[in-house]
Amino acid sequence: MMTKERISDKRREMNSLCERAYSKIVFNDDKHEVEHNGMQKVVLAIVAAYANIVLDQDEAHAPFRLLGLEKKDEISFKFKVKGEEKTIRLHGIIDRIDEKNGMIRIVDYKTGSDDLRFNTLEEVFETNGKKQNKALIQTLFYTHVFEQANRHANVEPHLYSIRNLRTEGALFMEGKGKMPLEGERLEAIKQQFLTLLQEKLGELFNDEIPFTPTTNEESFTYSPYTTLCGM
Repeated sequence: MMTKERISDKRREMNSLCERAYSKIVFNDDKHEVEHNGMQKVVLAIVAAYANIVLDQDEAHAPFRLLGLEKKDEISFKFKVKGEEKTIRLHGIIDRIDEKNGMIRIVDYKTGSDDLRFNTLEEVFETNGKKQNKALIQTLFYTHVFEQANRHANVEPHLYSIRNLRTEGALFMEGKGKMPLEGERLEAIKQQFLTLLQEKLGELFNDEIPFTPTTNEESFTYSPYTTLCGM
């Protein structure tokens, strides 16, 4: 159980915890002592700043129960190609699962410029569109995989976008009115997401449809696969 008091107490150890995490990642030993140089100290300061943004949100949300971190789940998913039913495996590694007042949340961490806002799911799935929201697709994907693999329902997708967390919170927002994606509307969006995902998979696995890259070049500017798109 994560309480405000427990979070506050651990925050006093922030610097040492960041140093232990650094040693764990670099040397696979969190007790390995390092004399950090200037650049490493800058990295540690950035990590601590990011962690404090997350913990500000968690303190406001507390108390809650932590159910899992980096949870791996996999399910079978059916879709149709030219009218013939196919099955694919969907796999996800979920950053965090927690629970408050009976509501289970999928939490995805992002340090980039990911947006909580979207207009419609159709726009999000549009190959040549400029309003795709990768974070929304990923969290809805993880939510479905988790629900099916663990036999849960009414799970909420949340995004901890470091750049936006303090100003916009963690709930996705739909339309110009920025309606929070929760409750009955969330459940309707989940069903629409599955339909659009099945349609997209049916398109991708249809060998009669030739591969053509998106006309929105901004979406793959930094992709390592740009040569596949004739760039």
